Amino acid sequence: MPDRGVAASSWRWGGLAAAPACALLALPIVVALLMARISLDPYTAESGQGSGWTIANWRVLWTDPAYLRSLALTARLTVITTITAVLLAYPLALFSRMASRRGVKAFVDLAVLVPLLTNLVLQIIGWMAVFSPANPLVRLLPFRIAFTEMSVVVVLIHHAVPFAYFGIDSALRNLPQSLEEAGATLGANRWQVLTRVIVPLSLPGVVAGSLLVAASAFSMYVIPILVGGYRVPALGVLVQGALDQSNWPLGATISTALTVFALAALGLYQASTRRITGQGGRP
Repeated sequence: MPDRGVAASSWRWGGLAAAPACALLALPIVVALLMARISLDPYTAESGQGSGWTIANWRVLWTDPAYLRSLALTARLTVITTITAVLLAYPLALFSRMASRRGVKAFVDLAVLVPLLTNLVLQIIGWMAVFSPANPLVRLLPFRIAFTEMSVVVVLIHHAVPFAYFGIDSALRNLPQSLEEAGATLGANRWQVLTRVIVPLSLPGVVAGSLLVAASAFSMYVIPILVGGYRVPALGVLVQGALDQSNWPLGATISTALTVFALAALGLYQASTRRITGQGGRP
């Protein structure tokens, strides 16, 4: 009986200690549900936001050519950013794994971690200075790079590489060294060990990093606004434009669509990881 009392007391105190964290985690869910509800409110330029239930805002999002072009642009930026970030991060993570000195691994990790420790706005300001026409190197280019889709892609990739790197690096470092030694013992050269052993077994990390990058790039609005100067109308830019016009229902509709994409990416990651690792439907 005393043991049951101690267990009950531990559960009670544990629940009280976890309550602030649970409330903090529940807050974004409440905000997302509130945005989903606001997206169903009617809106007119004359009377503003009304109270009711309508799918007109969602119909605009999926039928208006301007929003469809913005959706296509956002998808294109996301695909380019994801593929490039993974292609840059994988060799870096592979080099970090194969480095014989711990100091080299620590240096690579720190170099990749620095962008995450730096405020995003400060990074953007630095890139804007690089892209500025006043930069002597930029003057040598035969094309303009400031406030273009290219400049947005470059900054998105710079912001996304750490997310891809740490996902891939975690998978690579968990691979036993004995697997490579077994492949070499069976007659495989280094290229065969890489393509037939290391890469297939690290695919869960590649999928994890890719989806983190995709979710971040698809929902990003600060970089397209500041680096693109409103000339690269991604969906995040349209959210800001809708809020500037006090069109909260439309802004909430686009925000909800971005949230749905993030949830879909998470579900896709879980399903892909189970399929790649061969777990299937087993927990």
